[in-house]
Amino acid sequence: MFEVGDRGELGIWRREEDHWIDLMPWTESDVVHSGTAINQLTVRAVGQQLTFKVNGVEVANVADGALAQGGVGLFVGGDFNDVLVERFAVQEIGP
Repeated sequence: MFEVGDRGELGIWRREEDHWIDLMPWTESDVVHSGTAINQLTVRAVGQQLTFKVNGVEVANVADGALAQGGVGLFVGGDFNDVLVERFAVQEIGP
């Protein structure tokens, strides 16, 4: 899970059975727009290599051998959040 928060933070986690594994715990970032401003998140997965961007700027590049395959989804969490998804796209890039 790749997430940005309204306080200008970002984090990356992997779910394993009944708990979350920190790939990057909540981290303050100048590229994350705080408050109600719009943020664009991009994730690229190639094999075990995961690249994460916020608003066009790479913020993390992580290798995780536990993620050889999987699915894609959208998750929203928090208390009293209002979320508007303007665009959600998944593109498979061939070998």
